[in-house]
Amino acid sequence: MKKKMKFAHPRLLSTERKDIPVLPETGDEIYCNGVFYFNITALLEWMSENPQPTVEMPIDLWGSFGGKEDCYVEAADFTRPIVIAEIAPDYLDFVSDFPKEHWPSRGYVCIDGQHRIEKARRLGIKTLPAVVIRMEQHIPFLYEGYDRYVEYWNRKLKDRTEDALRWQRGTTQ
Repeated sequence: MKKKMKFAHPRLLSTERKDIPVLPETGDEIYCNGVFYFNITALLEWMSENPQPTVEMPIDLWGSFGGKEDCYVEAADFTRPIVIAEIAPDYLDFVSDFPKEHWPSRGYVCIDGQHRIEKARRLGIKTLPAVVIRMEQHIPFLYEGYDRYVEYWNRKLKDRTEDALRWQRGTTQ
């Protein structure tokens, strides 16, 4: 019987958390992605202390955020970039010819800026500046759901590694 090798990857998350999550305070903005909760206020403070490069992000990639209240959409501030976070391992890290411009398929989610995207859509604006945050950058701001996120991330990491190996061999099964 062939012994199964343990999966190893430099971006594999440990079930033992190495950082202390930044818990929200009263009034802090949070972002919920299923069972994963991020402290957006603390993330934005970190970004102001650690400026990140921006990219021009096509807004039509993100679907509609039409359920947003009009008063918040109208008040959306275009002086701040939207924040795109790597929630699943970036496919582009595994498959070099994966469509670079299609961020959602690569594993990214808009965690801050949905009102800005909706306002831009209404005004006919096609792109907005965006900061792209990798998992290692946003993980300290994940304050609830860490254990489930570890399971999710590590499973996706393993799946994408196996997919890349199959693509390299030219097989799809």
